[in-house]
Amino acid sequence: MTQVSKYPISESVYNAIYGVFVGTVSNLGTKKLVTNFFSEFLTPTERVMLVKRLAIGILLAKGFNYREISKILRVSTTTIGRYSFLLNYGNEYKRIIQEIMRDEKIEEFFLEAGERITSVLSMAGHKASAWRYLKEEIRSKRFKKPF
Repeated sequence: MTQVSKYPISESVYNAIYGVFVGTVSNLGTKKLVTNFFSEFLTPTERVMLVKRLAIGILLAKGFNYREISKILRVSTTTIGRYSFLLNYGNEYKRIIQEIMRDEKIEEFFLEAGERITSVLSMAGHKASAWRYLKEEIRSKRFKKPF
């Protein structure tokens, strides 16, 4: 668990520093720069903590129950409840999770369409072996589950 200093800073100093932090991250631009920055800036524990917080929302949106999420991510049901509340009543967290789910549905749509197209083309005679191979590659990617 991450630790916070027992010597707090004033709210005005915190707000100024937080503003610089948010501005810095939002100006990084590319995924590679953000990845490199967080790899250097955050400890491994802090990175895991942030990733789990995002994963909780994704798993909740996919219909996993609290016990399943707790077992998969090794987080408490209290933590899951906090992010469930944000998913139901929050603004930005909810929007981000919905966007991730939408992108996942779009990817699933194109994988399914690719599988159907390659199914038809794989029946086309002597040049069909490449299409059969591609069909199996798409199928394996489509049904690959991260959990």
